[in-house]
Amino acid sequence: MLLRGLADSWRAPRVRVIVPSQRGHGDADRPAAGYAPEGLADDLTGLLDAAGVGAALIAGHSSAALVAMRFALNRPDRTLGLVLVGGFPALPAAVVKEVDPILSALADPVEEGSSARSRRGPWPGRRRRDSSTPW
Repeated sequence: MLLRGLADSWRAPRVRVIVPSQRGHGDADRPAAGYAPEGLADDLTGLLDAAGVGAALIAGHSSAALVAMRFALNRPDRTLGLVLVGGFPALPAAVVKEVDPILSALADPVEEGSSARSRRGPWPGRRRRDSSTPW
């Protein structure tokens, strides 16, 4: 939910919100590589291109804050601003090694065929992609 400020109202300009499942998350593909913030940030560039968006405000929560920061560093021309929630400046290799097997075994908590899945939009980032498309 995006909450408007004190002086805003329903008359304020509308915004378009894109909420992708990053590679390896939700129903996105799970390729063998590309999970570092650099690869995930490159995916955002492809997604913005496919969606016809020149520049965007990028929000990242937890580890996605690393991706948001990397995107902003790589593509300042396409970054209108950053919202970092519960993020951190780096993810130590020891932490990655410890949590990777646990996270790799997790399943999507939203069941196939549920109403939450059926509300997902038909934009390119929500359908299964083949290995030739980075987004």
